[in-house]
Amino acid sequence: MKPNILVIDDNELRNFLGESLREFGYHVDIADGVPNAMPLMKTRNYHVIITDKNMPGMNGSKDGGFDIAGYSKEYLPNTKVIIITGDRMAEIDRRILDLGIADIVFKPFQMSTLKEKIDKLIRY
Repeated sequence: MKPNILVIDDNELRNFLGESLREFGYHVDIADGVPNAMPLMKTRNYHVIITDKNMPGMNGSKDGGFDIAGYSKEYLPNTKVIIITGDRMAEIDRRILDLGIADIVFKPFQMSTLKEKIDKLIRY
C-alpha cells in the first residue's frame, strides 16, 4: 500500500512537491492553503502532512502551517507533520515542540532530503 501524503501550500511549490512525491511512489493529495486542506484532513487518513509554515491560516494567522500542525495534533495523532519554511528563528523551534511537529525542512532543500525524512517517519 502506498503511503498517503497531503501537501499544503498557498503557492505553486505544492504542485512541484506533489508531482515529485508521486514519482517516488507515494499517493499524494494537494491543497491550496489551509481552508482547502481542512476538508481533506477531516475525511481522509494521511501518514504524513507536508505544509508550508508561512501562509494564511485560521483567524488571520500568518503561520498556517502551525494551524495545520495544531489541528493534526488534536484530531489526527497518528499523522506526522513536516513543516517547510525559509525562516530560521528560535521561535520556530519552541512551536515545533509545542505542536508535536515531526520534522522541519528549511528552504532551499533537495527532494531526496524530503524523501528521506518521509521514509523515516513512515517506518516509525
